Amino acid sequence: MPRKNASATRNNPVADVESPPWRLSFCAGALLGAAAMYALAPMLPPASVIPKIVEQAADLSPEKKLADLTFTFYNELKNAEIAVPVGPSKDAAQDAINYTYLLQAGSFKYVKDADSLRVELLLLNLEAAVEAVTLGSGEIWHRVLVGPFDNMSKVAAARVKLAQNRIDSLLLKREL
Repeated sequence: MPRKNASATRNNPVADVESPPWRLSFCAGALLGAAAMYALAPMLPPASVIPKIVEQAADLSPEKKLADLTFTFYNELKNAEIAVPVGPSKDAAQDAINYTYLLQAGSFKYVKDADSLRVELLLLNLEAAVEAVTLGSGEIWHRVLVGPFDNMSKVAAARVKLAQNRIDSLLLKREL
């Protein structure tokens, strides 16, 4: 014997309320739409403006634009001369002499946290030190610095080693 659906036998107050007939909803929507069009009609541009807009758009067709353009840069580049320096630049040599590079591996509020990162970096065979920095508010933070490095190739090697151990670094350039 099939069982009866329990929800069908109960009195469901939501099911007893009938929705308004669809015809009434359709007529109400049509009336609201007509009223909105009547109210918005004065805001539309006059019929004499629309043909002018279409003419202006036709004048700006891509075919006409390309026919009017002429490019001369390739002729100018053929005749141009570019001076290429032969040796290393003076700025690069001066840059290496006057500056040293450091990598900031972290910045901590507490010395204990900075020292633990410094020990981890020493185990990775990287020269690391902790530097205390006082902020404008009087608060003291502790930077963990790797280096100093003389050239960018050593910086790159240290950065790779830090990245392999999931340690982000920030490049610092300081005068000697």
